[in-house]
Amino acid sequence: MNYNYDYRRNPIIEPAQLLAANDIYHATTTQNYMLGCKLELADGRIFRYCKCGTGVTKALMTQQATVNGDWDNEVQTTGTATSIGDKSIKVYVVAAPSAHEWDDGWLNIRDGTGEGEAYLIKSHDASLLPVIQIADEGGIRTATLASTGTEITVIKNPYRDIVVHPHTTATGMPTGVPLCTIATGSYGWLQTHGLCPMFVDTGDTVTVGLDVGVGDTVAGAVKERQTTGPAWGIATTAVGEADGTALIFLTLE
Repeated sequence: MNYNYDYRRNPIIEPAQLLAANDIYHATTTQNYMLGCKLELADGRIFRYCKCGTGVTKALMTQQATVNGDWDNEVQTTGTATSIGDKSIKVYVVAAPSAHEWDDGWLNIRDGTGEGEAYLIKSHDASLLPVIQIADEGGIRTATLASTGTEITVIKNPYRDIVVHPHTTATGMPTGVPLCTIATGSYGWLQTHGLCPMFVDTGDTVTVGLDVGVGDTVAGAVKERQTTGPAWGIATTAVGEADGTALIFLTLE
């Protein structure tokens, strides 16, 4: 389902006491907004709308689905004729996507004609040569885009099919923390900014005022950030016992 040209794509700004359909504490089995839709509350917290790939529970960090290697850095073998302003483009990939699997995702031109450009995907069909409808208002910006020899990468919307963030090594960007359980295939909100409860990794501690990031043992849990890996936020409460919950000021955006 695609909401590119619907009100559901617009950011939502409203106080927490007025939340109804966009309830941050409950998941739904139907999609109400574009994936990645931004919800900003009066208390400063920010959320992003997601679809769950595998079940996630509250207070644990999630990440985008791992990029499919069959859609990554694919050399175009058939060529395609495009003109500036075209609203569609045919590309080659090793494995056919399901219809609309890439909706609201991105087509990146990695190398060759059009290198350095990326396009928001409106829609597409299921094929090894899928025709991608471009959501960008101006359409294609470079003639003969994705001609023979050009390398492309296609990724799903980062908030489609999110999973619990693995411990130690990320396989995608962090996408936020749910405040409730979201079952496989269901929709809900992920917190990306502001005070948020998070589980501290087993046997680790967090200290007030220090950065936190990915843990070593429990997927999605936090520990004090080491020299590598992104910072997820800043600890505002100290936790020293195993499996405790700390209030983290998330800084993903």
